[in-house]
Amino acid sequence: MKIVMVEWIDAACETHGQLSLEAVEALTPLSRRNVGYLVREDKDKIVLSFGDIADKDHQCSAYDVSLVIPRGTIKSIKELK
Repeated sequence: MKIVMVEWIDAACETHGQLSLEAVEALTPLSRRNVGYLVREDKDKIVLSFGDIADKDHQCSAYDVSLVIPRGTIKSIKELK
């Protein structure tokens, strides 16, 4: 399974309480990078997993912590060697 770094744009949410109109208008989306196993990709999304869990025969039996990233938010996908 490929290990990739995905650069993408994520929504931002301000949770510090009350803000002035100027501060709210200055909010911007977040630029993110995530590295993980590329479990699935299709025209709508990619799915990364940040680890796998092997059984006694060293076969992957489960994935640990996964992230679905919508295609429309992805800036780049780079395979890591």
